[in-house]
Amino acid sequence: MRIAILGNSGSGKSTLAARLSRELKLATLDLDTVAWVPGQDAVARDPAEAAAMVRTFCSQHERWVMEGCYASLIEVALAADPLLIWLDPVDAVCQADDALIESVSAAAD
Repeated sequence: MRIAILGNSGSGKSTLAARLSRELKLATLDLDTVAWVPGQDAVARDPAEAAAMVRTFCSQHERWVMEGCYASLIEVALAADPLLIWLDPVDAVCQADDALIESVSAAAD
């Protein structure tokens, strides 16, 4: 199972990804770690390097979940044919994610 979670800041992406990772035993990639140069304030990583990092992650793990608000990096991951989940903060923040996790778990069976 491969899952890509896309949504705005504060929409619950990290929380959902952590829970899916834990319950489904998936490798996890936070796209913030790919998009930004570590140890530097607000320095974006070269887009080609970031895309290569996403491709490497996808190829090294059969089962994964990634999350972020970077459509260009999610687009790279689409080559691996993940389940794409869009979290809309207006709706997602107000609803429990239990039903979604159960649906994804059922799809994994």
